[in-house]
Amino acid sequence: MCGIAGIISLSGRPVTRGRERVSRMTRMLIHRGPDQQGVVATDDGLAVLGTTRLAIVDPETKVPVPFARGDGGPVLAFNGEVYDYRALRESLAAAGTTFTTGTDTEVLFEGLRQRGLDLLDSLDGMWAFAWYDPAERHLVLSRDLMGERHLFYMVTGDELLFASEPDPIVADQAPQGMLEIDEEAVASAMMFNTAPPGRTLIRQIRRLLPGRVLEVTVGRPVPEQRRYRRLHPERWFDFFAARPALDQAIRQFRDVFEAAVMLRLPTDVPFISTLSGGLDSTLIAHAAAQGGARRITTLYGESSEEARRQQGDELDEYAASCFTAARIGSDHRTIRMMSTDAVPVLVHAAAHGFDGCVDPGIGSFEMLAAATRGLGFKVILISDGPDELLGGYISDQKAWAVNDRQRADSRLAFEARRLMSSFRNGRRVMQRLGMGKRIIPPQVRYDPFRFIPTHQTAPIDYLANFLTLEVLDRVQNAYGHIEADYADVAAHMDWSQKRALSYATLSLPDIFNLRTDKAFLHQSVECRVPYQAPAMVEFMLAAPAEYRFAGPASGKRLMREMVRSLVGPQVADRAKYGFSLPLHETSQVSAGLGIEEKLRCGRFLDHAPFRRGALEFLLQPEHTKLRWRAFALTSTLERLEQLAAEQPGEDQPVLSTTAQHHDRL
Repeated sequence: MCGIAGIISLSGRPVTRGRERVSRMTRMLIHRGPDQQGVVATDDGLAVLGTTRLAIVDPETKVPVPFARGDGGPVLAFNGEVYDYRALRESLAAAGTTFTTGTDTEVLFEGLRQRGLDLLDSLDGMWAFAWYDPAERHLVLSRDLMGERHLFYMVTGDELLFASEPDPIVADQAPQGMLEIDEEAVASAMMFNTAPPGRTLIRQIRRLLPGRVLEVTVGRPVPEQRRYRRLHPERWFDFFAARPALDQAIRQFRDVFEAAVMLRLPTDVPFISTLSGGLDSTLIAHAAAQGGARRITTLYGESSEEARRQQGDELDEYAASCFTAARIGSDHRTIRMMSTDAVPVLVHAAAHGFDGCVDPGIGSFEMLAAATRGLGFKVILISDGPDELLGGYISDQKAWAVNDRQRADSRLAFEARRLMSSFRNGRRVMQRLGMGKRIIPPQVRYDPFRFIPTHQTAPIDYLANFLTLEVLDRVQNAYGHIEADYADVAAHMDWSQKRALSYATLSLPDIFNLRTDKAFLHQSVECRVPYQAPAMVEFMLAAPAEYRFAGPASGKRLMREMVRSLVGPQVADRAKYGFSLPLHETSQVSAGLGIEEKLRCGRFLDHAPFRRGALEFLLQPEHTKLRWRAFALTSTLERLEQLAAEQPGEDQPVLSTTAQHHDRL
């Protein structure tokens, strides 16, 4: 895991102060890679690339960063992991390639050099990389299929800038006074906890979409992104069309799942696995314990007193984690997140929202990351994915129960709800009936498939109290739909599968994975997500509703049955707990944040897309839910103003003594 940054000339003229600027950008990413840092510039000055390295594979070897042979050939700035690099290395070695390190970076370098972008079609990994060929004066930016890693870029008149986080780009460009806040991204952040896919809070800075590449040739216009790969759940359609018995489907699920976990267990550094007491982390910890050569360490993070409150006679969250740890024989550790230690974590997260992600869950994940680093680990296994992909949310379960396991919103029902939504009393009735999130603004058009994703913060009717209805209308469909690229596959899916497909292609990459990337890498910890292995995702997407739900309040059926057989019903039959209270709302933390004071003193809520009186509305005692998002947006705007007032090079730390500089390729 690393951080990357760079600047490429588009005009054919050398990049102005290229090494100085990219060195500064790279310094801002040291938290992503404290083990090595370096900058490479081409002889002609048309390209400058920087990398910070978090050494996970072959960690004792010092490698060129960015990676290059020093022969004037291509250069690779790589952030991520290639999990199947050993098989690729063997294939390349059999064809005559000689390797000088044991890293996956070198394997990716040689794979790209010899096979080109076709290599990415079947590669199993997570990445964001920049590949520059000086001979062709050609740059490729790439992001992995599930969007576990992120890459931001900005095109100016003469240059393309890119980085693993938007902050280095903002710091480089803000003093020129050319950056603008994207009002639609602000509204989307308030509504969905993140900017629309591919966008950020800064209008000029874009986010590379998952499964895409952006290719740039010096002296030519910047083309649009293009997709190089997509998910193929149809590979499993015939399997499920045969209506396999539940135990047969479970065996197949287990085979795919355990293969994904084994490939993601680091062999060169120790790792830790989360173990919350829920189904998802239980299965990962169990598989890791069975596949490792030594006793694994598991970590339970407690963010609320609710975690130790039983529901009926079942084990509470903490007790369930201890039960599983005892079964698998792990070294089980516990941390409490509800302390004033969370205050600086949340303050930092609030001021670094240029990417658009203002999800308060960042705080809990970063506390887990800090504990992981404090215990001496660089890698953690986390369990994001099954709730979205296998019907784990209560909203998914209700939709399945209410709509007889398959739902298509008829135009008549849609028009009836829109008509009812057009009257104040009609909206009130809908809210009393628990249909607040189904209120439809008059401008919205009928869509045969559209749903409210779980990360939508509030109904449009509520958000319209402080955001303009015009901008809400423009962003409300940013999530909860099917991309056109997948229309052919979606035509063969039931409603629950379509929801999962939307989550896999939109929500996981651009909210949940962005949240974990920010949280863990700020503490120099790599998170690995076995459930988001492409093969695993494709299997879960292909599973029809009958393999997802065992009843109106029981999702993730395949996983539940696996846990029952591998660990026991004590864990399998528990209700879902999760993080019940965001850290910023706990009494130990909220007092130290000063959210209300920040909102009162800031000016952010005085501007579009916020309506007049937005501040007064959010400060009312009954409207506390969205204050954190407004606090984060306000803090980020203030930081933008501070960066705009800086001169390049101000207040930046010096490079680590392990830094490696290459004057030329």
